[in-house]
Amino acid sequence: FGFIAVARYDSINSFLMPSILITLTLSVPLVDYLGFWRSPLLYLHPVQAMLLLLKGAFAPIAVWQMVYGVLYAALWIGLLFRISERIFYRFIVLQPAQT
Repeated sequence: FGFIAVARYDSINSFLMPSILITLTLSVPLVDYLGFWRSPLLYLHPVQAMLLLLKGAFAPIAVWQMVYGVLYAALWIGLLFRISERIFYRFIVLQPAQT
């Protein structure tokens, strides 16, 4: 996901402000993981699957949660790979050479 987020920026300074929003968005499932707020809607968030798999490494989780974690993570990895390819072509390959 990091490549998708930074590819369109020319400098780290122009990326700093948008990175705050990106970080907040990606950290939403931590409220469930830490036990502050539980909602089934968080299962739609791509990071939730990875957090469930991480939890399963240290504590028992249900089989459906393990299957969900693996399949949903694989789905998002494939989707983000395709998006990364398009972003790379658009912002790196088609970018005119700078002198």
